[in-house]
Amino acid sequence: MTTYKIKDDGLGVSFVWSGGAYIDIMFRGVAVSTWNVWDYADDKPTIARTEKAFARYVANRLKDADDVAEIRQATLGTSPHYWTT
Repeated sequence: MTTYKIKDDGLGVSFVWSGGAYIDIMFRGVAVSTWNVWDYADDKPTIARTEKAFARYVANRLKDADDVAEIRQATLGTSPHYWTT
């Protein structure tokens, strides 16, 4: 199966998905969190197994302030002086 990646954003964060249940949120090469994209009722991912669908999903999740806060906490800790905007 193909593995899709959105490369480092300059802060060390990247996203990796192999078409399964989870998108790995990586920080400097280490998985720090995941997003579940699996529809258990239909036994398939909720997004198409394409690079375009993956990129669109990640972009949409990054529009959500709670998702961005989750990533910041997982990668940089809770101290705001580490955060950049």
